[in-house]
Amino acid sequence: MLLHRSFVPHLHEDETLTSAVSRTSARLGRTARDFCADYGGVFQGIVEGRPDELRLFERTIGRPFPGVIVEGGGRTFAMANQQFPRHLLSRGRLRVCPCCIEDDMKSGSGPMEARPYGRAIWLIDAIRTCHVHGMALVVIDKDPAPSRLHDFAQLVAPFAEGLSHGTFATKGRQPSPLESHLINLFQGRTGGTGWLATYPPYAVVSQCEIFGAVVAHGSSATPASLTGDELYAAGQLGFEILDAGPSSIEAALKSLVAAHGAKKGELGGRLVFGRLYEWLAHETDDAVYEPLRVIMRNVAVNALPLGPGETFLGKAVEERKVHSIHTLHRSTGEHPKRLRKLLVAAEVVGPETSGLSDDRVVFPAAVADSLSGKVLGAMTLAGAARYLGVPRPNDRALLTSGVIDPLVSTSHRGPLKNVYSVADLDRLVERLHADASPIDASETHLVPILSAAKKANCSVMEVVQLLLDRRLRAVRIKPNLKPFPSIAVDPKEVGTLVRGPEHGGMSLREVMRRMGTNDSVVKALVDAGHLPSKRAINPTNRCPQTVVLEPDLFEFSARYVSLMNLAKELGVHFRRLSAEITRGGAVPAFDPETVGATFYERSVVEPLIDKAPTDH
Repeated sequence: MLLHRSFVPHLHEDETLTSAVSRTSARLGRTARDFCADYGGVFQGIVEGRPDELRLFERTIGRPFPGVIVEGGGRTFAMANQQFPRHLLSRGRLRVCPCCIEDDMKSGSGPMEARPYGRAIWLIDAIRTCHVHGMALVVIDKDPAPSRLHDFAQLVAPFAEGLSHGTFATKGRQPSPLESHLINLFQGRTGGTGWLATYPPYAVVSQCEIFGAVVAHGSSATPASLTGDELYAAGQLGFEILDAGPSSIEAALKSLVAAHGAKKGELGGRLVFGRLYEWLAHETDDAVYEPLRVIMRNVAVNALPLGPGETFLGKAVEERKVHSIHTLHRSTGEHPKRLRKLLVAAEVVGPETSGLSDDRVVFPAAVADSLSGKVLGAMTLAGAARYLGVPRPNDRALLTSGVIDPLVSTSHRGPLKNVYSVADLDRLVERLHADASPIDASETHLVPILSAAKKANCSVMEVVQLLLDRRLRAVRIKPNLKPFPSIAVDPKEVGTLVRGPEHGGMSLREVMRRMGTNDSVVKALVDAGHLPSKRAINPTNRCPQTVVLEPDLFEFSARYVSLMNLAKELGVHFRRLSAEITRGGAVPAFDPETVGATFYERSVVEPLIDKAPTDH
């Protein structure tokens, strides 16, 4: 199919491929989807920018397409040699500049319905202003029917008709710095010389809109919650802050920290930086954003109570720079009220902090060193667990089991509840290490307490009690570890010592093997009461299980035999044997449908065995 040139509208260099196909179809009085079907193409392929569909369209119009092709690539589109993730393109709704459409209708050629064309730049969601006419773009069809989706001429026709009656309204404004940056890139010019100059356009958009939204509307704001005008302003603010460089970015981030100083809740990345933190921490691992992450980490570590053992934006915090009463309480075990009094007395914090929660009173971590002699006297349960290296949830089981007593009763309601002295913790370690010697590299069968408990099907406290009772012979110490994880024991030795009494029965799996049948048949025989069983405690894992006693299995096997086993004994095909014993009057001892196999009483079938010829 080759169209006469008079049916092909003038195609523009900044026009999208979908617009070109739609306008050509409108010139013929067809929808885009019907037109593509006419020449053997598929409009969805045009929408996705597939090369084969482009070539087919170009053969149909008899000329190369000069405009912009939005090429699909997984979740990213390449447009004008720039990469844009799908979520940064506005493809499900049609946005236009009314003045551009009006100019097309006045200056274009051909039928009126084929004159307006879709600019590729309108597809970039972050561009909300027409740089030619200085006015906001308008959405003319937010939720088009599937049959009209991406069909530009069909969608713009009602709007274009309304323009002649003056039935549209928009606001005049100039493109924001973010929009101007993107427009320059799109048109092949340099985007700028600031901090954002080296970033790809998708990264510029994402950073500016999220950063600007959080700074302008608070940490709880998200771009999705803002209107188009608010996003325009947020993108402008974000661009101005980010493009100015690290010092400007740091100042904006510090203002977010200051804005949360008097609020409730533990100071952290999620609370202080909101959507910006969530996005960088959990929603993208793109290395292009690492410079922004580095700046945020530096601000956070120097302003928030973060320390070793914690991570911020995927990186471990190596050194604590800031403490709060809450974090100092967690690391020392001292009660927060006492810590607050000490800090005020030492003039580390002022009396104006009296109304702030413990996690909002922050101070340099170096100050904690000067107070170490006053605060390092005891540890809470959590502090003791960290000191010993006991992971949750085993910490509470160990420290509340009675092997070590807190300074006061656990029923005490004061600040020393569940607080342990360092001396008592050290004495517990000495008892656990009493019979230990350094581990040898060849002793690979020895494992930590947690692994030994898992392998031996027992609790961690059972292994600990064996150590305290000095019943284990193979006890070794691994160097450079905390006391609890440094202990290595033999799981087989542990399993032998914790193994319960033997129940004297056979598991159903063993019964299945002995009977030469499958587990469903054994279970059916047990459930029906044909094969006696009982519930007993498994000596290895101490869990209830169904077992069969040896005499009961012997008695069952002596009285009953399955058709398959009898056939094997006689060397006869089971079908032939079944026919013979059936003719002899034998009937199954149990319902085969219920049991899943055919069993006979031996006393019934044995008289018939001599009459059944073998297959030998």
